[in-house]
Amino acid sequence: MTVYRKPREAFEPGALRMKSWRTLEANIAQDDKTWAARCKQYWELQERLYGVRLSNFTMLVDNNEGFVSTYCVVLEVLPGERTADHSRVPIAAAGVGSLRQ
Repeated sequence: MTVYRKPREAFEPGALRMKSWRTLEANIAQDDKTWAARCKQYWELQERLYGVRLSNFTMLVDNNEGFVSTYCVVLEVLPGERTADHSRVPIAAAGVGSLRQ
């Protein structure tokens, strides 16, 4: 059986998920390729760590407040065991699982 991380909030099909980053960069374009790549990487990581299939993401840049936000919808929760013991999750045990830079 595949083992995934247990999320703080359960993933439910149809639920909207969001992630925001505070940024000090000024005048980020709405189609900035660097931020789009970071958002894509974030959602791909979520799929692998938590065993879900997600929709294509949307990215929103708010230059006035200094935030980059990304949204997607949960399409499917894959079968498998969810555990809080991250050492049992193959991808987490390999040191993958953080986008902190």
